[in-house]
Amino acid sequence: MIQELQKIVERGKPWKYYDRTVEIYEEAEMFNAKSSQDQRKEITRYRPSEDYDMKAQRIEVSNPVTGAALSPSYAVYSSLSRVQPAVSLTFDDRAKGDAIKAEMSVFYARKPVQEYVFNQVLAANKYDPNRWLVVESEPIIGRNGTVAGQREYPVVYECENVYDIARDKAGVATALTIRERKTSPRKENYSEWRYYAAGVITHAVEAHKDMAEMPDYVSIVWAVDRKEKVYYVREYPNTTTELPAARLGAYMAPEGDYCVTLFDEAIPQLHELIKTGNLGDVTEILHAFPKLFEYVKPCTAQNEQQMYCDHGFFGGHRDKEHLCWSCNGTGVVFASSEQTKIQIKYPDTAAEMYDLSKLVYWATMPLDLLNRLDEREQMLSAAVYLTIFNQDLTPRNKVGPDTATAAMINHEAQYNKVAPFTETIEDVCETVWMAAAGWWDTPIDVECKYPPDLKFQSFAELVANYDAAVKAGLDTSILDHVRNQILMRMYENQPGMYQEAKAIEAWKPFAGKSSEEIALILSGRDVTDPDRVLWENFDAIQREILASEGGNFHRKAYEAQRGIVEGQVQTYQARAKYLDAGGGVDTQNLGAI
Repeated sequence: MIQELQKIVERGKPWKYYDRTVEIYEEAEMFNAKSSQDQRKEITRYRPSEDYDMKAQRIEVSNPVTGAALSPSYAVYSSLSRVQPAVSLTFDDRAKGDAIKAEMSVFYARKPVQEYVFNQVLAANKYDPNRWLVVESEPIIGRNGTVAGQREYPVVYECENVYDIARDKAGVATALTIRERKTSPRKENYSEWRYYAAGVITHAVEAHKDMAEMPDYVSIVWAVDRKEKVYYVREYPNTTTELPAARLGAYMAPEGDYCVTLFDEAIPQLHELIKTGNLGDVTEILHAFPKLFEYVKPCTAQNEQQMYCDHGFFGGHRDKEHLCWSCNGTGVVFASSEQTKIQIKYPDTAAEMYDLSKLVYWATMPLDLLNRLDEREQMLSAAVYLTIFNQDLTPRNKVGPDTATAAMINHEAQYNKVAPFTETIEDVCETVWMAAAGWWDTPIDVECKYPPDLKFQSFAELVANYDAAVKAGLDTSILDHVRNQILMRMYENQPGMYQEAKAIEAWKPFAGKSSEEIALILSGRDVTDPDRVLWENFDAIQREILASEGGNFHRKAYEAQRGIVEGQVQTYQARAKYLDAGGGVDTQNLGAI
């Protein structure tokens, strides 16, 4: 594959969408900025006619708000860390499979594969969706200096390092070329290249004065930009059967083979938000404070040489020696402290009399402008989230059943948006496991799959959805599904308890009936009616079964489960019959009633 890398290097031109991917990265850095300096270019382009000092001041007083606007969307994605995808692994060689699984459980920073991949995919889709993750391998050297095993580890390359991508006719990536620009201690620029493909890695380093000896490398002259350059090259054959690399971006650009950020649809709003936020910051800092206007009288002070103050200087001589001591060069009389007194000549007539209250005026900026800017900023921030998740911008102020419906619609939009994100995590996880097995030279079947419930809905929302579904008269199968979601959430960290509760819940009567319908049914039933007894005492019966069956109720056959439930119902029937006959509650022998 040395020849393949040589062709790419000598071509002197990266892949078709290289420049576009770098633009996406730079733009994402700007929108996620925490400092106004990182938005300098965007801020100053709104006022091209301003001079340098004005632009510098505009940048200084600006406070980036786009990061805060994106934060609620990021929170939706971050919440997916609570949901673990199921990973199915089947190895032809069980011993190697066990070794690989043990190794990959501490894949990076002592974290398992799934956790590492989730964090990398999330970061990539926020900042640089055209990053690639490569799985490499290195030997583990024992204490005696011999190879004691091997370890796989990840390497993430930014888009600016991704020089070329080769694909087959089906669009599957078959080779990845990486270029890293480096500088030697003597400030000599050089390039380091890596070519990844199935079964081989090719490494090439451009010769420079500070490079160390590379005994296992061969020197080759390649023609780059019509110049001959020496490269030290080595090929590393390996046992991988597929490209041990995967792109981390989830959202494909419609016009090309590259990815965009998760907030790509909201970029127009983000641009407007920077503009609006900066305008508000500048207006508030520079103008949103009271300004004092006052009438002043000319200074008429006189020095020892009988010279009068002339615009702040005696005798019209504008130098330090003739500076007026009274007005300090201002040329006017004003109050410099609470002890200062400004005297005004008494007018000769009443018509010349001054209204002293009008000599001073405080001008304040109308709040309407600032309020409008603040409202627009809030509107744009909300629009960023709504645009990302493709949700209706119409306010929903209704309460009751419609609220649950609206919540379901919103969550459905979230599910639709994050679907490519979770699919990317699945694909990358599978690639990592395939690459690891390839390095170990053992076949593997791997499947990574997220569960249907991504837990966007809170427990309260799930309950509200169930109530709304009952009132809407939805099919029993739908009600069972929603009820099952509630149980899953209740016992999400107790899978055994979930199975037990699900099995017991299946025996609860009046499924699909509203509370009003159930109340009407029960009003016509005897207190000892089995369904009534089971309904009214279901929570207590459920606790009894959970306590007595030791987590085995869900494993029992249908007839055995029915016998257990009917036994509990009979116990409570006896109690109901006794109490209905006027008997008191014997707390000492409650179980015998």
